[in-house]
Amino acid sequence: MTDINLGTANIQCPHCGSTQFVQQETAGPEDVKQSGAVCAGCGKHLSPAELDIEVDKIGKALQQAVADALRKALK
Repeated sequence: MTDINLGTANIQCPHCGSTQFVQQETAGPEDVKQSGAVCAGCGKHLSPAELDIEVDKIGKALQQAVADALRKALK
């Protein structure tokens, strides 16, 4: 069996490219998902919807990387 390294995945700020985020303080644990995050690089607030878009991008890139690795392995 061969191990294939697909790399790492990080959410990137769509504005400055930073991968460091600070979660905003919330009133309680149920509010965490509603609060979003602030980019440590540029201070831009990313809403939960914007974060979901970035996570979807990671998922699509991972799907492509797995498909490419399988194609290469099965040649």
